[in-house]
Amino acid sequence: MSIASLFTDMGVMSVFLLVGLALREIFKPFQKFFIPASMIGGILALIMGPQVLNLVPIPKSYSSLSGNLINLILTCLVFGVTINKDKIANYLDYCCLATSLKGAQLALGVAVGAVLNIFWTDLPKEWGTMGVFAFLGGHGNATAVGKIYDRLGVPGMMDMGIVLSTIGLLAAIIGGIILINYGARRGWTAHIKANDGARIGVGKAILPPEKRFPIGMARVMNDSMNNLLLQFAFLMTAMLLGSGVFKFLGAYVNPFFKTFPRIINGVVGAIIMWPVMRKLGLGDLVDRKTISAISGMSLDIVVMAAVATMNLTFVATHAMPIAIYSIIMILFTAWYCIFYAKHTSEQDWYEKAMCAYGMGTGTSATGLALVRAMDPDAQSVAMEAHGVHNGTTALLTSTYFPAVVPMMAIANIWTAAGLGAIYAVGAFAVGWVLLRKRVAPLLKYRQ
Repeated sequence: MSIASLFTDMGVMSVFLLVGLALREIFKPFQKFFIPASMIGGILALIMGPQVLNLVPIPKSYSSLSGNLINLILTCLVFGVTINKDKIANYLDYCCLATSLKGAQLALGVAVGAVLNIFWTDLPKEWGTMGVFAFLGGHGNATAVGKIYDRLGVPGMMDMGIVLSTIGLLAAIIGGIILINYGARRGWTAHIKANDGARIGVGKAILPPEKRFPIGMARVMNDSMNNLLLQFAFLMTAMLLGSGVFKFLGAYVNPFFKTFPRIINGVVGAIIMWPVMRKLGLGDLVDRKTISAISGMSLDIVVMAAVATMNLTFVATHAMPIAIYSIIMILFTAWYCIFYAKHTSEQDWYEKAMCAYGMGTGTSATGLALVRAMDPDAQSVAMEAHGVHNGTTALLTSTYFPAVVPMMAIANIWTAAGLGAIYAVGAFAVGWVLLRKRVAPLLKYRQ
């Protein structure tokens, strides 16, 4: 693939992305369900492509875009982030809930997948692991892990992840509205009453002038180096450094290191490079807003390309086990979030439960949207607790799980289930032991 052909392919993608943005702005259901323009554009490309109407040829490069850009996205998650240990204690209840939920989804997903494999023997034995990445990670994470599986010799997992992510996103909003109204009638909500109803804000695409914000802050003079290029250079250097580390380890320590997926190169490089930069007094050159913008742009491209090239035959063939699997995982997620938050959270427990449910079936955005519906005046601590979780415990699992779980599952799916169980039991026990006694006197008011 030449640079010229890549520009042409990106031009085709841009048209679909812009059409997706326009459709999202016009049709309110897309806004209410927080469907991103990248997903709308991808579905449109899929329908117009050779698998359905065969009106538009889908560039071959789309199938390889996700595998290359996911490395960059994961590097963005780590580079420039400093874990604030002080805030973990203040929001321990939510961190324990979200972390234990991730482990439980992995363990349960493997178990449910193994049972369904008895009846649908043509499913990959590793498919049960996709639940935690699709439901709790969304389309981007599911696409990333699916691509890793593809490179490790397990095809079809990215298509599975896209479908599961879509089901989860719908369950997050529709199920969230039902749960919010149920909680309001039971008197569990702290900031709305039963007759207020669930107020999911409509997320329009075009920001009004008063709500627009900068996506980055310049760190160097433009006549020396463009700031966007500076941040991009940091990220690419981290990826190159990580690649060099694995080549060295594979050549001089153990050939096993050569088998590690390329997706974690940037993560390892960032873990090494960022502390060194801080020690040298160069940490202020890193602009997290710009890095997040690079990550967001890459993620939209990944989602668009993955949806446009989804294998419809594979998905249709396995529709029944996917449906059964999704129902079990979503019902468990709803029950677990309510049960655990009720017994460990002292303040705004139902808001935290709904935030975790929205995140555990859709994305962070849907979790925060549910909290917003219950807390129109932004008085709840749930949003801040979620932010602390994303910057601490989630940062660890979001980079560790995608890199390790696929390799574990291919070797032995029960090893992956065991990893999930360790996370689930460990985080559950920490919150239960340290927080339940504090909350116990409040439980009689929550019945």
